[in-house]
Amino acid sequence: AFDATGAQAAFDIIGQIAFDVDGNLIAIDRDHLRKITPAGVVTTLFADQVINWNAVAADSSGNLYGIE
Repeated sequence: AFDATGAQAAFDIIGQIAFDVDGNLIAIDRDHLRKITPAGVVTTLFADQVINWNAVAADSSGNLYGIE
């Protein structure tokens, strides 16, 4: 996973996606959780952890949920 803005960002294999309360796209990218802002800024959430989720969801309070 490579964090950057726009076309400079790199992805591995995008799986399930969800939108959070702020309009960010939250995506499962192989074993990582990535956030893509409306401006195109890509960051890896929980960079030290491997995410083994098959699905992701966000609630109106900004909490993220995953299903293994």
